[in-house]
Amino acid sequence: MSAPRGIWLGETGRRIFFRAWGRRLNGPHDYPPQERSLALEEIIRQQVLHFARVLLGEDREYEPYVPR
Repeated sequence: MSAPRGIWLGETGRRIFFRAWGRRLNGPHDYPPQERSLALEEIIRQQVLHFARVLLGEDREYEPYVPR
């Protein structure tokens, strides 16, 4: 069985993909730990900070963000 091959997008496909990805990153997403909506970009930042606090012993347990 051969290894799976990647998908190549042309210029138009890349433009469409990255435009949609940008909307997803900047669009509102519910973030239960702060009981408010945040952009996915900010949620990722908050998760990194939370993980760092766990490593430093400031937070007890890591609780991952699970998008719905």
